[in-house]
Order: sequence, then C-alpha cells, then structure tokens
Amino acid sequence: MANYSISIVPMIENYPQREKKAEEILLWLSLIGAIKTDVSDCTLGKMGYAVAEGAKKIVEFPEELPFDLPICGLEVFTESHIFTSGEKELSTVICPTCKGDIREYFDTQVHLWESTNNFNICCPLCGAIHPIHAFHYEPIWGFSNLGFKFWNWTDFTYQFIEEFEQKLGCDVRVVYEHL
Repeated sequence: MANYSISIVPMIENYPQREKKAEEILLWLSLIGAIKTDVSDCTLGKMGYAVAEGAKKIVEFPEELPFDLPICGLEVFTESHIFTSGEKELSTVICPTCKGDIREYFDTQVHLWESTNNFNICCPLCGAIHPIHAFHYEPIWGFSNLGFKFWNWTDFTYQFIEEFEQKLGCDVRVVYEHL
C-alpha cells in the first residue's frame, strides 16, 4: 500500500508566532482525542503524534482510518516548507492578474522564495507581484512556515476544516499528497 497524506496549510506564508500556534493546535487535537500526546515514529518524516480514537469524529469515513498501520499520525512543520502533491508535478500555475500560465518559470520563483523568504512572486508574463498563495495551482500546493501533515488519514469533515481555520485565524489550503 502506498502512503499518502493530507496537509492543512495556513494561507499565510510567514505565520507569526508559529511555534506557539503549533502547540495550541496540538493541545486542541489532543483534547478532542484525535491524536495521542506522546511523540512516536508514526510518520514518514520526523517524529509525530499517532492517530487516536477521537479522530473518528473529524473524518468523513471513520471506518477507513487505518489504526493498524505504523505510519498513521500527524507531522507538524514550523519551518518554511512546500507542501506538494507528491508524485504529481504542477500542471498549471495561473497568475491572478493576467491569467497566464507561468508553470515553466515557477521553479525559479520557488527557489527565490525558499532562499530569500520573499513571499511574493513576480509574474514573468505581466510583471504583477502577488503573494505566493494568490496564484492558482493544479494540483493544489501550499507554502508556509507552519503546517500539519496527517499521514494515512481519511478525508476530513468540512466542519473540522472550518474549525481548524478558526483556530489558525486564516483560510487554509488542504493539500493531498500521494507517494
């Protein structure tokens, strides 16, 4: 079985007080019983927080949660990270101003974002400058210094995503990754 993840990424590239917010989200998820409080080797990345029984209340298909998989937990990111779709590359990157597809130029733009922490992208077609999240990506990608990657969980309920946005105080991108 291939692994997959669902990442919840704030639409704020440089989230203020990200470590504090990560701790608040972890506390909330543990209080609703969605994750275990002990850190374990339950992700494909760094150590994370294993799925717990309360996760059944926040997913669309609770009977499909793979509690028996060793990789089934939450990985938290508090450094700049690109949340990708995994094996799928971007097919389009659309400028919000000119509606042109800048996919062929995007790798250069992303390297600038990573190396300079400049969260704006200049469209090479029209010269408009926008935050990296203002562009339309297919498939959906996210860019932030805060993010929550749920390994091998099933789809979240709409209500859970809304509550997550309220806790973060901003809109989020939900990024599906398949390895």
